[in-house]
Amino acid sequence: MNFFQRDDRYYYRSIAQKNDREIVLPVKPDALAIRKRRNFNLAGDTNQEANRKLKTIAATAGIDEMVSEGKKTGPKWSFVTTHTARRSAATNLYLQGVSLKMIADLGGWGDEGTLRVYLRASGLDTALVAKDLGVFR
Repeated sequence: MNFFQRDDRYYYRSIAQKNDREIVLPVKPDALAIRKRRNFNLAGDTNQEANRKLKTIAATAGIDEMVSEGKKTGPKWSFVTTHTARRSAATNLYLQGVSLKMIADLGGWGDEGTLRVYLRASGLDTALVAKDLGVFR
């Protein structure tokens, strides 16, 4: 089983497909409750089915700003995938001040350089975090 308990917390262990790195993530209480209801069974949707459902959820949530990805333009919901979730998680952790090393470890990136490609933070996003650092006070 990929879930394990240590010191009253649950964790999820996996191996990254591209580089065989071990990934260990703390499991949020809400996610743990869902896993327990399913007896920790992760069987379910294929990646394609999950992406289709994510697009439906994003459309229902009104994420419909027109955006361009490469040569395609469309509502933002039409570009949402599980990969988007991974990229967003990395960016949000970065904007919360989490070190690149920790984000790389949590996300299974082999090195920080590869991770930097995934981050989608603008200069303003970074400045908004940096404003609270002692050097800028």
